[in-house]
Amino acid sequence: MATKLERLEIYDKGTYFETRNYSIFKFLNGNRDVEMHHLKRLIESMSEIYLLSIIVVNEHFEIIDGQHRFSAAKQLNLPVFFIIKNGYGLNEVQRLNTNSSVWNKKDYLESFCEVGKKPYLQFKKFMEDFPDFKTIMSLDILTNSTGKEGRTNMKKFESGKLEIPNLAKSYDNANLLLLVKPYCKLDGNLVKTFLTLFQNKNYNHEEFLRKLKKQPTTLQPCKKIEQYKLLIEDIYNTGRRDKVNLRY
Repeated sequence: MATKLERLEIYDKGTYFETRNYSIFKFLNGNRDVEMHHLKRLIESMSEIYLLSIIVVNEHFEIIDGQHRFSAAKQLNLPVFFIIKNGYGLNEVQRLNTNSSVWNKKDYLESFCEVGKKPYLQFKKFMEDFPDFKTIMSLDILTNSTGKEGRTNMKKFESGKLEIPNLAKSYDNANLLLLVKPYCKLDGNLVKTFLTLFQNKNYNHEEFLRKLKKQPTTLQPCKKIEQYKLLIEDIYNTGRRDKVNLRY
């Protein structure tokens, strides 16, 4: 009498399983999409020589690691080598890819959006509304990060624990930042600098913009936040009798 594995055309090789029954495998909801350029390269390589490369699936045959290799093997009608890890899911997908430096920030964003996490859906909408800001800058604005806490917020972002404390305020700050764009390219340090200044009771953004408009070439790119603060302070204090310290 045929066993369950035999009925599924799965063969136990001792330390791994082998099959050409591609229909049993599923792509895990929340995993990143198959990249066609990467898939094409794999197909070309595997058509020349097919090395033993084991993919990881869970008990539902959802692919945890190796969906590109699976897709290539399927197209070439080659056997799929796999192991089963019960209980594995999206967290393990992300951890495996983080350790192998495969996932980028967009992959994390799309992954958590696909499973419906509200802060990530808000994050994605924010980036659509403000295409001038890259992912890290958007994260700083949405979490109001002005310094080293940005690393902590990035870890939260990658682990699915993103929190957006005040979405409306983040939109206000983003619009204020865009008013500076005609005078200087927006970079990560400049964004952090202004996020700090927006919390400074001695700073008035309208006044700064008036001064900047009169001397539009003075706001030059800087490598450090402290350099930006000093430069902005000089511009802000132009023509003022009561000089304002914006660095502390």
